[in-house]
Amino acid sequence: MSNSKNAPIVESNYGLGMYLREIKGDAQNRGYRLRVGVLGYRNTPRDREFEYLQSMGYNYLEPVLYHTKIGASHLDFFLPERWLSVQEQGQFMDALNSHPEILSGEVTTVDILTQNVYIIGGLPAKELGLLNFPNGRGLLSREIQSIILGTNSVEDFFQG
Repeated sequence: MSNSKNAPIVESNYGLGMYLREIKGDAQNRGYRLRVGVLGYRNTPRDREFEYLQSMGYNYLEPVLYHTKIGASHLDFFLPERWLSVQEQGQFMDALNSHPEILSGEVTTVDILTQNVYIIGGLPAKELGLLNFPNGRGLLSREIQSIILGTNSVEDFFQG
């Protein structure tokens, strides 16, 4: 396997990347860019701003945990702890870091939005960010879709 420390970073303007773009990550030392957003205490998985994201990353959980084929260069995980046992939550980051597609450089960027201490525990500050919405307001599904389509930016909905 080749070392992925020089792999190009995939910029994501869709999915969780629109929430996590302020987090730089540490691709030089980790070998891929990891950005983890920690949801503030006011946000729950059922908040309306997350309706569009509910299942994001579910299809990658088993391939990560069992080191089978992922087939993507950018991975998004939205509250993956909802789908994992406590034991799997504790193993998730180790399984991710040791996955053959991570080690070979095929996967270059991983974005995670979580509230799970097993995932955020031990990560350096440059890979973490606290995600809260201005005035406690989140984004509606139609607003998220307009960002993905490039019609608006996140800032457009929080001005004024």
